[in-house]
Amino acid sequence: MFEELAELVLSPLGLVLLVILGAGRTEEGRKAMRKAAKNAVKAGYYLRERGNELVDEVREQTSDMVAEVKAEIAQGNGNRRAEVKKTLGSSKKEASE
Repeated sequence: MFEELAELVLSPLGLVLLVILGAGRTEEGRKAMRKAAKNAVKAGYYLRERGNELVDEVREQTSDMVAEVKAEIAQGNGNRRAEVKKTLGSSKKEASE
């Protein structure tokens, strides 16, 4: 049991816990911990907002591409299967080059 406790205390997580517990004993320490926690929340909030913006951009671009494909199909630009084979064939050639 003592060995397990020693491993925890000497691990990075254990050292962080010791610093937090020690810092929480003084008013300055509690203020510093609150400031650090607040900054971590701000960073998480920013990352979430930026992630949402990126997802929205991808959705919009995908929607635009689907609309273009539907419009091309509606115009009747030849045989659909021939178009798909042609597109897949050119994609394979580009990938191998």
